Amino acid sequence: MSDFAIIQKTYDFIKWYILILNRSPKTLKFQLGDRIITRLYDFLETLLIIQYQSEKLNNLIQPIS
Repeated sequence: MSDFAIIQKTYDFIKWYILILNRSPKTLKFQLGDRIITRLYDFLETLLIIQYQSEKLNNLIQPIS
């Protein structure tokens, strides 16, 4: 398993969550679902950026905004 297998697992989780979200009621899909998807994509983007940086640990430990 590679050092950043979490990237693949996060991507797989996003794909799974979108399938579940598509079967949810409209109110859940557009209110809570959109917020969760946005956060998941932000998390995936952060992981991808950190993968190519030398100071990985310092960038992973950041407060959540």
